Amino acid sequence: MLRALSADERHALLAHERAHLRYQHHLFLLVLQLSAAVNPLLRPLSRVGSFTLERWADEAAVTAVGDRPLVARAIARAALATGSAPERVLAANGGPVPQRVRALLEPRPTRAMASSSPSPP
Repeated sequence: MLRALSADERHALLAHERAHLRYQHHLFLLVLQLSAAVNPLLRPLSRVGSFTLERWADEAAVTAVGDRPLVARAIARAALATGSAPERVLAANGGPVPQRVRALLEPRPTRAMASSSPSPP
């Protein structure tokens, strides 16, 4: 996978992985997975939580390298290089990797934008 990336993309991908270590995402993931194992109704929460941890590491990588499109490109190319995800997930508009890349290609949301969103009914 690393051979498929440019030096800048490798730097971005390693920043993403360092964020997982720094913020101890493995502990969050363990709690999510154990919760889902104990109560199957929590499986959707586990999937959403896993995605959120990836997005957290994505944004930490953006902060480290200062380039949102570079991090998006690195994540997309790394996912394609691993070949571990089914092709249909990568090719579709949905799925975790395309959603993460799409989020990285948009401007980073500010707190003002988040607080101005309408509250749920």
